[in-house]
Amino acid sequence: MDDTEEFEIERIVDHVSFLDAFEQLQKFNNQKYSSIFTESRINKKKKEITLSKYFFLVKWLNYDQESCTWEPETEIPDGVCLQEYKALNNMPIPTAILKLDLDFNRTGIDFLPPKIKSETLEKTTTSKRFKMSQLNEMPFFTNDELYNGKFGMVRVSEYTKEPGDKYVILAKDNETLLMKTHVIENVTSKETQQHVRDYHSKNRSFLQMIVKNKNILKMKDCFFNFNDGLHSLTMKTVYEWSEQSLRRRVQEKIVDWKIVCRDILNALAFVHPYGIHQSVSLDHIQYDRHGNYKLSHFDDFVFAKSIPADDVKSCDVELAPRKLGQSESFDFTIDIYALAIVLLQCVEGVKFRSSHDSVREIEDDIENATRFLKTDAERDYIRQMMTARIFILNGLNSCRFTANTLLKHPALSNQNKPFFPCHYMHTILSMPIKENIFYGEEDNVIEVINNIVSWHHEKMPETEYHMVYSESFAEAASSLRFNYSENFHKIINKEFLGKKIELVIVPVVKPDNSLMSQCESSSENKYLLLHKQALDGLPIMLQTDEKDIKTIALQAKFACVLPKYHAFRINLHKKLPLESLDGEHPLYSQEQYYVEVEASVNNRFKLTRRFEGRLSDVYLSWDDVAGKEGEFVRSVNDRKRSIDSTGLPEDIIDEPNKRPRLSNDSDLPIDI
Repeated sequence: MDDTEEFEIERIVDHVSFLDAFEQLQKFNNQKYSSIFTESRINKKKKEITLSKYFFLVKWLNYDQESCTWEPETEIPDGVCLQEYKALNNMPIPTAILKLDLDFNRTGIDFLPPKIKSETLEKTTTSKRFKMSQLNEMPFFTNDELYNGKFGMVRVSEYTKEPGDKYVILAKDNETLLMKTHVIENVTSKETQQHVRDYHSKNRSFLQMIVKNKNILKMKDCFFNFNDGLHSLTMKTVYEWSEQSLRRRVQEKIVDWKIVCRDILNALAFVHPYGIHQSVSLDHIQYDRHGNYKLSHFDDFVFAKSIPADDVKSCDVELAPRKLGQSESFDFTIDIYALAIVLLQCVEGVKFRSSHDSVREIEDDIENATRFLKTDAERDYIRQMMTARIFILNGLNSCRFTANTLLKHPALSNQNKPFFPCHYMHTILSMPIKENIFYGEEDNVIEVINNIVSWHHEKMPETEYHMVYSESFAEAASSLRFNYSENFHKIINKEFLGKKIELVIVPVVKPDNSLMSQCESSSENKYLLLHKQALDGLPIMLQTDEKDIKTIALQAKFACVLPKYHAFRINLHKKLPLESLDGEHPLYSQEQYYVEVEASVNNRFKLTRRFEGRLSDVYLSWDDVAGKEGEFVRSVNDRKRSIDSTGLPEDIIDEPNKRPRLSNDSDLPIDI
């Protein structure tokens, strides 16, 4: 390249942080990034240096791949989709500038990391205006095959070609690539560019050229060929080599489902901040020569947080389950659900049907597959991935089911820690979710509580949580709490060994007294344990300054009962029956109360148990499900069932006002 020429950047190929490049060069003598450290850019004699945090490998227009160079971010114009590239790779949009000290004399084992004095973000006019919605209109320019043959990243003419089953195999020296073709018929030469643009607006596979993640299959190049004689346009995409598809490895019985899970969750965690994949399947996961599983087939990728139910795409058995008819849009959980189905097919001994005629057949395969998992913790983990959407729609924070959180789950490790089942209440009005407490011999109650709570929050909340135990929450039995400092291992393996016990982690409720201006507050602050809650059978931890039982009941109603039930009365008793529990148990406070549950009303723990059954039996309406050929045929034995937005099935809701049926309102002792 002549320094006197003017150059135009065709596109961004790769990126690296300056700190990583410096370590690779100085510590490992990796010359890949040596061109970053030119004398014109870095004065090695000068101790303090100011430069861009990120450098980008750029492809120059009318030059081949050997002429690509590393350039600082400050030299990259926005016109080459710099902001879009950064957004797709989860990089900060503003330009990051580092001021640091470097020591070029320390190499190898004596390597000394740079000392960062400051890092600033320069918000340019364009970066301030950037919105994630711009990704939908992101332009992507594709060369024709003739130009690409001269200046492309992959000059196909230099490779030998071997036709494969679905790909053309390209080979040159020690390099092997895969080329995929897509033909568009009845195209004129004038329509070529428009068809190319339309292709990329619908088919998002080009993202695999932009997104840089070790668990996403990389596209090396993309170009087109127009055949004037046949009036056809052929789109050609070239990918890095992969040894096998996951389906082939499953057939050869050489798969560890936990490794697949970790790798694909890592890929989904990378792309879910800005979109939904929609095509996770055995055929769209590849295995490379380095032992990594890689997500591919971004053809149906959507830049959105949610997708209308009618627009959801998916593949064969890895379908997205329909819930609540067509009223609710779908989010990233369709990818989580599909991955769960993929993982079940990876378990040794599992065999799914080659095709399914009804949703019930799919459910039969799922149920049979879970029996081959080794532990209840593994079964619960897969089950949570499949039912994530249900819990999110019932008020649970989506953080619990993100790819990042699922990656951290102990069920994926091989430490074989003991575990004990419990339920977790994200808020007092959410559905209880079944969890497993993984614990060590030295863990106390507060530590295991914090472990569970951390899965459900991006950062630890200020809300106080406690662990309550009972013989049966579904039957509204008496409830008491564990002290924070108690050793959890000792409690479970000694005090309650062989005894029936259920655990639930609940938030402490702090009533908003502004809602009840007629109440007079006392000066003594205390906690109250309310159990057998009307309508739900849920234990409530209530922090209050009140002493008057009627005022406490009013606080519980406004803080812990859905607004639609505020017109009902609460049956509150200043008494705690302990007949069903043996021994001494720690009291939550001297003043304790219980609330009787009406026998005709299903509480939330009973409802939660239904989630542990077959998805199509109770809670999901399978009339319309996304499949390879469109709609699957619904089996006549599949039960239809709808669910109220509160989580209460319609068979316990009265029409037309949709009030829960109570056994006898006149029996309630406190009329509030």
